[in-house]
Amino acid sequence: MQGEPQATEPDELAVVRRHALFEDLEAHDLEALLATAEIRSAEAGALILAEGDEGSDMFFILEGEVEITRGEGAQKRLLVVRGAGEVFGEMAPLGGARRNASVRAITAVRLLVVGQDALQKLLATSASASLTMVRTVTQRLRSAEAMLVQQEKLAGLGTLAAGLAHELNNPAAAIVRASAQLHQAQLAAADVFTELAATGLPEAERAPLAGLLDEARGGGGTAQLAALDAMDVEEELGDALVASGVGGGRELAAVLAEAGWRADELAQRLAPFAPERRAAVVRCAAAAGEVAQLLRETGIAADAISEIVASVKSYSYLDQAPVQAIDVHAGLESTLVMLRHKLKDGIELERDFADGVPRIAAHGSELNQVWTNLIDNAIDAMGGRGRLRIATAVEGTWVTVSVCDGGPGIPAELQARVFDPFFTTKAVGSGTGLGLHVVYSIVKRHHGRVRLSSDAGGTCFYVELPVAGA
Repeated sequence: MQGEPQATEPDELAVVRRHALFEDLEAHDLEALLATAEIRSAEAGALILAEGDEGSDMFFILEGEVEITRGEGAQKRLLVVRGAGEVFGEMAPLGGARRNASVRAITAVRLLVVGQDALQKLLATSASASLTMVRTVTQRLRSAEAMLVQQEKLAGLGTLAAGLAHELNNPAAAIVRASAQLHQAQLAAADVFTELAATGLPEAERAPLAGLLDEARGGGGTAQLAALDAMDVEEELGDALVASGVGGGRELAAVLAEAGWRADELAQRLAPFAPERRAAVVRCAAAAGEVAQLLRETGIAADAISEIVASVKSYSYLDQAPVQAIDVHAGLESTLVMLRHKLKDGIELERDFADGVPRIAAHGSELNQVWTNLIDNAIDAMGGRGRLRIATAVEGTWVTVSVCDGGPGIPAELQARVFDPFFTTKAVGSGTGLGLHVVYSIVKRHHGRVRLSSDAGGTCFYVELPVAGA
């Protein structure tokens, strides 16, 4: 903020008097307040308050407009714009907390700055000022919370959508690639079958050829081998095919090795066929194996897409009643699928699910939001690398779900505040401080309990929910 303290002008005093905070003050009380307050100015674009800073002043806008935001950079979110006759910054001096938002001048502004002592004296002197302040703070908290909850939901959906797009891209690309290769493989198979038919395949060679084709379609010949061993098998088979006069033998070796062919068995496999047809038989078996292999790859990719789609439907509880008997394990698994893109690199996931966990009566999609927030927070706490343990247990008529991370833990003096709205242990701009508050609110709506234990070795959140019908 710029400029030296200035005097209050008569028209600005009129603006101050009209505000509900000051309207019932006696003239001498208002004069005493203004005597301790300061008038400051700031140019357009100037930063007036910074999120995370300590603060003890309240600001009354005499002239101009300011914008109030949370976060930084790409995470910056506009909360509200305030103009002449409005106040801001009242949260910090009232609650003794740090600034939970940043304020920047949109235009040149003149501000009446009321210190913490003067503000407390005002509230002690004027009952209506106290009531107005409570009403203002309550309304703003509700408005800000509602806006940020909505923004956090949208941001969460965006994160999930990006993760799903990543998860779906791999199998979808595999299907596209396999489809293109399958077309070429089918053309190659048709050509080699035509070649064999033109040679007049005798009756004695038909059964051995059918056996080779069935074997080639089965696959799995190198599936259980280590990568280096599989490469050795393919290389030896390729050398043997070339030595047998099979054109393109090295290119065919990978498919035939997958079908179970080995170099030392090549002569035995080709023995039933006339020498002039052996190369065509090899190409025919390879074509059949390649078609079958591409169809298997397509099926695996399609199954992966189906699994993700089913998990999305389960996660959101589409087309299902709002409240129903929920399988906790199914909800946790669908949530893990939704967050799979965050679990791939560096996260060691441990499941410790109890047997016979009864169902609970709940809004399934809301509970999945609880699991999402807790698991996502745990991953963030570990910086994306570490051991994540998710466990369930049954104690009487309660089902307990615990999410534990191997992060640095939460300081003891902050643990009592982690469920408060807008409170966060993350760096400024890295979170809204509503994730755990949302968790707490949802669990409470389901008549449950949520608690935490934390030390330097990590943090565990425990969600306890009543059994359906208990």
